[in-house]
Amino acid sequence: MKLKVDEKNCLVIEDAPSYLMEGTSGLIDITLNGKWELTEDCDLKFTISEKERVLSGKTLILSGEIENVDANSLSFRFRESTALDGAETSTLTIAGVWQADKNNRITFQVSKNNADTDILTFQGAWKIGKKNELIYIYKKCYLKTKEDEDKKIIFNGIIELESGKIIYRVEKSDTSFFSFSARLKSNELSINSKTISYEVGITYTEKISFKSLLRTVEISGVWTIDKSLKISFNVVSINGEIRRIEFGIKRMFKNNGSISLSLIDRRGYDIGLNLELAKKFLDNNAELFMSLNKIGNNLSVMGGMLIMY
Repeated sequence: MKLKVDEKNCLVIEDAPSYLMEGTSGLIDITLNGKWELTEDCDLKFTISEKERVLSGKTLILSGEIENVDANSLSFRFRESTALDGAETSTLTIAGVWQADKNNRITFQVSKNNADTDILTFQGAWKIGKKNELIYIYKKCYLKTKEDEDKKIIFNGIIELESGKIIYRVEKSDTSFFSFSARLKSNELSINSKTISYEVGITYTEKISFKSLLRTVEISGVWTIDKSLKISFNVVSINGEIRRIEFGIKRMFKNNGSISLSLIDRRGYDIGLNLELAKKFLDNNAELFMSLNKIGNNLSVMGGMLIMY
C-alpha cells in the first residue's frame, strides 16, 4: 500500500487489499475524505470522515518532516512500511493557501471538495532573515537519538509595510500572503538607517496551554529618495533581487538645517514613521533640497504627484 493526495486534497490509499472494502477483489485504490491537521511536533495528522465506508473516524498520524513549502503547497516527507520493501520514504503534497491568523501564527489553509477548509497551524515564532526571507524554526525529536533537532521552513517573498502591519506576500502566488499585526520600535529613523524594526506579539499553544512572546522583527535595506520625492526602502531578497517598499510623504518638518518627513503607506495611511534627512545629507543632495523647499510644510506625495493639504 502507498499513500498519496489527489487534486481535491483527499487521501488516497493505493494498492489497498480488497478486504478493506466489501464487494471488491484484488488490489484497489481507496479515496478518503477527512480532516488535515498539524500536531505540536509538526507531524501530519489525518482524521477520516465518519461518513466514509472504510476506516471511518480513524486517525492517521504521519511521522516525518516538512520537506518543502511553495507558493500554494506544502510537501511532507515520511516513512511508510510496505510488505515487499520494508520501510521507504514517501512524500505527500497538499495544495492550499498560506495565511497568518489573528495571533500572528503561520497557517496553511487546505481547500476541500466540500468547500470546507482545514487549517494547519504552526505553533511557534517566526522571524525575518538577513536576506528578508521569512523563517519558521521548529524542533523535531527523533526516536533513534532521543534528541531535538532544529528544522527550518523558509519562504521567499515581497515585504509591504502598512499602518500597524507587516505584509509578506509569498513569491509566485496571488493568494498566499501573511498579514502580521506589528508595532514600530522607533518612530524616528535616519535616511542612513539600515533596518526598520518592529515588535510583533505571537500567541501559541504548547502542551495545551497558551503562551505569548514579544519578538523584534528587523527588515534590512537601504533608504532612497530622489528629486521627484519618491521614497523607498530597498530590500534584497534571498535570490538577490532588489525590491522596493514605497512610501509617500504626509508632512515635512524643518529643524536646524535638517528635514523630517512624516511617511504614509501606499494606501495613503499614516504609518507613524518619521524619516530624518540630516543637514549633511541635504548639502550633498542640492536638487533634492530645492525640491523639498518648493513644496512647503504641509504636503502629500503619492506616485510622484504633489497634493497640497
